[in-house]
Amino acid sequence: MHLTHCPSCQSDKLIPNARLHEMNSPYKQLMVTVYSKPDALLLKKPVDTWAKCAVCGNCGYLMLYAEDPQILWDAYQAQKNS
Repeated sequence: MHLTHCPSCQSDKLIPNARLHEMNSPYKQLMVTVYSKPDALLLKKPVDTWAKCAVCGNCGYLMLYAEDPQILWDAYQAQKNS
């Protein structure tokens, strides 16, 4: 499924193919990564931010979101300009 707008706020600032992964730490926190240069063989320039989540106490809807989405958006824009 390909979304063009955020289902929560209707923003068109969507970053496709961001990666969600677990960091090796005792806290098992999740990070989101966007590569500024994903096609590079080396030095892909990863940009990371912590993943956060919210859950509805009524229906159980779970939403993951980035702690600092602007740095991810900037890295995504750099992909398009390189």
